Amino acid sequence: MPDQPPHEDGSTAQNSGASPRQKAAAAKRRTKDVVAEINYPHGIHPALVPGVSIEDQRVRYGTDKVVFGVTAAVIVAFIGWGTTNTEGLTSASETALTWVVSNVGWLFNIFAIVAVLFMLIVGFPASARSSWGWTTRSPNTPEPRG
Repeated sequence: MPDQPPHEDGSTAQNSGASPRQKAAAAKRRTKDVVAEINYPHGIHPALVPGVSIEDQRVRYGTDKVVFGVTAAVIVAFIGWGTTNTEGLTSASETALTWVVSNVGWLFNIFAIVAVLFMLIVGFPASARSSWGWTTRSPNTPEPRG
């Protein structure tokens, strides 16, 4: 690993004798450096720039043939299992469902609670800043037409 030049205060990321506060400051500086490197021009993601189509970009997005082939084979095998041995697939599915519900059902509840809390935390500050109803219009302004 190449040596990193010291920052303004003389500390480096590899300072083994640094205090926890100095290590935290160095980590914060590294994080800011990384974020600054991936900053988009004008703060806009390249995919959102009007007038630049996906075909005009240098990056080519394609399908990974190995992942696609393995996934297609698993899907075809599952469908084949269901059509040739319906009772076996039903029995295996019921056994798997029973095991999941009895052993990991609590995890679903935790994920659901966390998701609801996340939506509340994200949603309420946004709705607190927005105006509901016609409060910004004067009484003489005509209603907008749909």
